[in-house]
Amino acid sequence: MSVQDSVAPMFAAKDLSMGELNALVKICGGEDSVRAILSGKVHVQLIESSRELAEFFTNRPGLWVDIDLERCVGFANRKPHRTAALKRRTLSFNKSETQLFGAKGTKKHALSLENATDLGQIKELIEAQEGGIAGVLLNNGEANIFTVIGRNGELYCVIVRWIAGVSKWFVFCFLFGTAYASTAGSQVFSN
Repeated sequence: MSVQDSVAPMFAAKDLSMGELNALVKICGGEDSVRAILSGKVHVQLIESSRELAEFFTNRPGLWVDIDLERCVGFANRKPHRTAALKRRTLSFNKSETQLFGAKGTKKHALSLENATDLGQIKELIEAQEGGIAGVLLNNGEANIFTVIGRNGELYCVIVRWIAGVSKWFVFCFLFGTAYASTAGSQVFSN
């Protein structure tokens, strides 16, 4: 048995070619970046491909997506958040978006921007409830309200609703300030 054969079971990348390992080093930013990662000076977080988001958020059986989601928010890679970390609250009475997220220029609005969700989180929740099955998202026609950051850095409201009559999730996108009113029974998500 050669030294390579005896070491191979312990080597995490034993099935990768040298070319693949070299490409990975380039993707990480070169040798210095890899050493910084290995020393713990730099942390790496995997981000879902923007292509996967674009493919998911398309109109198809079981899902209707507002064209403004792609036009105004887009599918560019952004800092991802863990879906399990989402906070949610159910509205006990009707509220305007200003009551929910604060008027522009206020501390409450700045906090809403800071705690905005990302499309990857919304995607995971919809995928987990394919066909409108019970889960974290309301599936009774009430709104699931998310704030996301648009291409222009502005706050957008993304509303996700299950409409049983057509067996479909609907994903709407509104620019903050369009006077969207949320009704009691809806739930609001944030990070």
